[in-house]
Amino acid sequence: MRTARLVVGTALAFLPFVPAWSGGYVGSPTAPSLPRPAWLRDDGCVVCHPAAKKGLAYSVHAGLLTPEPGKAMACDLCHTDAGAHAQSALDPMAARVRPAPVSAATCATCHGDRGLAPSAGAHPWSSQLDRVPEPTPPTTTTTPIVHSAPPKVFDIEDSVVLGYDLSATLRAGYRFVNVFGSRARYETDLNLDSGFRLADLELSARGRQGAALDRASITLTDLADPYMRLRGEVAKDGVATGKARFERDAFKYRARGDFHRVDVRTQEWGFDLFVPLSEQTEVTGSFTRRLQDGFWLTNRVGNRNVTPSTTVSGVRSPRNHDVNLYEASIQTQAFGPTVRATVEYRDHNDVDSFAYARPAPSNPLAIESEDFTSQSTLHGPGAQLDVRDKSEVVSWSLTGRGLDLERRIRGDGTATGFDIDEFNSTTTAFAAGDAQTWLVDGTGAWELSETVSVLGDLRWRDHEENLAIDLVDITRYPNLGNSTTVALDLEQHTAQRVFEGTVTLQVEPWESLRVAAGYGFAREWLRVPDLARNNSDFVRGRIQNDGVLLDVDWRPSKAWVFSARAKAFGQNGIQLHEISDDEVRTVKGKVRYQRDNYSLEVFTENRRKSNDISSTELDAWTSGGTASLQSSEKTSLWTSYAYTDLESRTLTSFYFDPMPQPVPTLVGFDGVTHSWSAGVGVDLARRVRLELSGAFTSTRGSFDVQVFDWRADLSAQVCSSADMGVLVRQVDYQESAAQSAGLDDYGSYLTFVYVRTRH
Repeated sequence: MRTARLVVGTALAFLPFVPAWSGGYVGSPTAPSLPRPAWLRDDGCVVCHPAAKKGLAYSVHAGLLTPEPGKAMACDLCHTDAGAHAQSALDPMAARVRPAPVSAATCATCHGDRGLAPSAGAHPWSSQLDRVPEPTPPTTTTTPIVHSAPPKVFDIEDSVVLGYDLSATLRAGYRFVNVFGSRARYETDLNLDSGFRLADLELSARGRQGAALDRASITLTDLADPYMRLRGEVAKDGVATGKARFERDAFKYRARGDFHRVDVRTQEWGFDLFVPLSEQTEVTGSFTRRLQDGFWLTNRVGNRNVTPSTTVSGVRSPRNHDVNLYEASIQTQAFGPTVRATVEYRDHNDVDSFAYARPAPSNPLAIESEDFTSQSTLHGPGAQLDVRDKSEVVSWSLTGRGLDLERRIRGDGTATGFDIDEFNSTTTAFAAGDAQTWLVDGTGAWELSETVSVLGDLRWRDHEENLAIDLVDITRYPNLGNSTTVALDLEQHTAQRVFEGTVTLQVEPWESLRVAAGYGFAREWLRVPDLARNNSDFVRGRIQNDGVLLDVDWRPSKAWVFSARAKAFGQNGIQLHEISDDEVRTVKGKVRYQRDNYSLEVFTENRRKSNDISSTELDAWTSGGTASLQSSEKTSLWTSYAYTDLESRTLTSFYFDPMPQPVPTLVGFDGVTHSWSAGVGVDLARRVRLELSGAFTSTRGSFDVQVFDWRADLSAQVCSSADMGVLVRQVDYQESAAQSAGLDDYGSYLTFVYVRTRH
């Protein structure tokens, strides 16, 4: 909260000075004869920039406030191209045009070849200046008039803000939230609360000649909301560019019952530094850190020595993850091709825990409990080399990457329970291993003629890891006076090798038509540990997949676009952390018609995915269309519709209450979904704009659900640099009564009253 107040306070403190700073610099106490634009009065600029006038009155250029008759005043003398800026200020609905920075050439108009820096003529203002009576503007003269110095507010030499053109955009306000129905489901979907919100903030500074930096910027979105983004950049062209970033996310999942609750908070921040060594060579360094603090309420199997086993609900499982990534790279074109070499170091630290306690089912007078924590680290170096080149005939790229990581896992836990008698057990485990990964990826294009090209790509992945596990479990029966010890010494080896690629012939018989056809293949060799003997689990094997690629793009005119693509093969590989698709087939087509003020597009796509090992299948057809209309500069309209027919299934060993024994079960979804969305933006008056948008989604099948989400944004411009508005959003979520009896249904109204400023 202190950080939020600091950021907001700093931003608001900057805003009063923006007009003064953006007013720029003045060049001379005398005013050469220049034609005065018809739109400019002596006091015209002062209407929007009073602070600039006050600051000028205390500067060495105060004489420019009362120029000789027929000569230009300070505003259009030094800011020579301010006409477009003033014209945009006169039209409240037009985007404001910023005048160009004052140049050294402008200063030379009056000061000749003295080489004065434009920054020396800056005239900032502070409220402290109001404590000193404003000097009386001098009469016309040809010599500088210097007033006695007021209390020192800004030192031109020391202040970091002088010498920069500043701009600021701010949107802030108060959000009102009203939720009725299932608050748990609302937190899962939206998770937005009432209160003051800084929705958008952008501060930028562009240095003028002689400034220490060429540009600097800060961008902040959604302060005080679960999803915040902060970006910053400072740059000196030809010297260095530095970037900083911070992201914060929060995820909540709430399900009915006494388990399946998730709270995950994630923070990621990092720095990047770019240093050009020459016109062809640049060095980059970066650091990224990701912190995740999570909490789960899960379901576990109780004492496995008791038959039948029972489930334990509401098991607390906090988890913390800390990931650090260091990278350094150099990129150069000094040798012809573009070469980029990168070295990295990864450092992952994870802590996972779970704990529960309850009366033992077989003897309620005894306590059944578990308290277990595991700590794991994964760290090691990596390197990557990227080379790419392009000529009139051939273009190609080649990427090679290697990782060499070490893993350490330490687990400790205690348990109590009752089977033949009360017992307590202590478990200690340690695992150590390493993993090596090599990746090679190459792509190329060869133009055989102006109309015929050959495209190709090849990828090779080689991953191997080894893990040695030592586990000791000691169980003691205090009342019986005996104990048992179980020791496990396991060696696990995993290997995965994948080789895949495509080759395509592309022909352009006419300038408006492109046709491509090709062949693709994928081969995978996989070996995983045999964790349990004498079962049907997959241990090793080879997957082979071949198919064709087709691609057509026809543009008979500027308005029409016809495109279609088919991919009859695809392999993502059996990932080491889960069983995923090994074959993906897609067919898609699109027709688009576009004119200057309207467009229409229809599309269709079919996706088929399968994996025989996990009995995974997915077949989805999606078709729909979009349309947009820009009837005038002040009115726009768009709408879209999509229809999806989805059938999916997969084999899982996750147990379902009240069956605690892991049993392979087919789960999936079969149903259709309709999605409509539309939006309109219209100027109701010269300074008033209304934007409406909404979406409605209806799903019928294995489960039924409807979601309606609409919003209305009404804003009014109160001056050239600020407007006020109100944003209203309504979300309604409804499930079929047969599934949940409406327990998860909710409705919500979110009203955001805001002020938006631009300086």
